[in-house]
Amino acid sequence: MGLIDGLMKLQNVIEGRGNKIVFPNAITQTHSALPGEPANLGIWWFHVPSRKLLFSTSAWAHIDSEFVAQIPELGLTRAVPNKFLAVKAGWISGRLGLVKDDVFAFLYAEEVAGGVLPGSVAADLLNQLQDRAGRAISFLVDENGMDLVDKLSQDGK
Repeated sequence: MGLIDGLMKLQNVIEGRGNKIVFPNAITQTHSALPGEPANLGIWWFHVPSRKLLFSTSAWAHIDSEFVAQIPELGLTRAVPNKFLAVKAGWISGRLGLVKDDVFAFLYAEEVAGGVLPGSVAADLLNQLQDRAGRAISFLVDENGMDLVDKLSQDGK
């Protein structure tokens, strides 16, 4: 079963987390590499209600000006962009990275509004990310490197 097919079977990807850590340094790896390097293939925002993807291979952070210009909630505070308000408005975010030959997408699972991300929405996110990045994605993990589709194999579904 492919990753996209596996996601489509999950009612809630966040709840689907198993106990398999596939990339223990996913967050450190993607944050410590320069934009565009293999360890940091890109940064993304995804608006769950509209399924709109913003993807950048040149941004340094999720609060980069190119994202602030497109996500009104990021610019609602005076001093600094406010990621919390964007999340509250239905945006989720993460990064793409590469380890050996495996491209992974990680998302900040703790920021998903209400703790619910339907598998069909996650599948749409990955399809769009693959199209924009021009690479097949092998894993979807949370910020701790936990495989978000692993529960399928544990439950035998």
